Amino acid sequence: GYLAAFVKYGVDDLTGRLVRREAGALAMLADLSFVQVPRLIATGEHRGHPFVIQSPVATTWTTHTDPAVVTMAQVEVAAVGRASIDFRQALEATAQRWRHRAAESDASADALSKVTAAFDDVAQRWVVAMGDTSVPWGSWHGDWRRTNMAVTADGCSVWDWERFESGVPAGYDALHLFLTKTRLGMWIRATASNPELARLRGIPVKRVSQAVWFVASALAG
Repeated sequence: GYLAAFVKYGVDDLTGRLVRREAGALAMLADLSFVQVPRLIATGEHRGHPFVIQSPVATTWTTHTDPAVVTMAQVEVAAVGRASIDFRQALEATAQRWRHRAAESDASADALSKVTAAFDDVAQRWVVAMGDTSVPWGSWHGDWRRTNMAVTADGCSVWDWERFESGVPAGYDALHLFLTKTRLGMWIRATASNPELARLRGIPVKRVSQAVWFVASALAG
């Protein structure tokens, strides 16, 4: 026998939204050449539940992390819907996305209020620093990590496209992969989530914070 297809089936509101989003993403990405994307075979509803049927992609790799291949793949995805827009437009679009995500979040109102205030403060600092700089704008996979990609002889296979979005600053996928693959990236996530727990686990919280502020300052000019 052989693997003919994968089926994803929405069983509740959340998984239903993800299945519909993946169906839309696969249809939009069908013409990519370097990135190997599952082919959309069929999509629809069964007893009120959305489903998507997609072809398998090659998962035999020489290495998960060939930098040149992964970079080329991320550049091709970022070029979908690409544009160059004013930094303030980019900031407003990012803020709208944040408000949308916050509305769907299960976090407490107090926690969301604190994060929103911090976001607004950083946003205003960036507006001042960036001035009239244009921002490369495009798309991202939304969850690009080692467990849903494979470097093959034909390029880079990538699956699980349910979080694909257009209208984001170029480079989001590279940042996401850095935060989920590298030691420093995982330290940054742990420190941001719970500094005290990160310190107990032996993570150099102060050095990590200094590194983040150094990079942020360099990017801001």
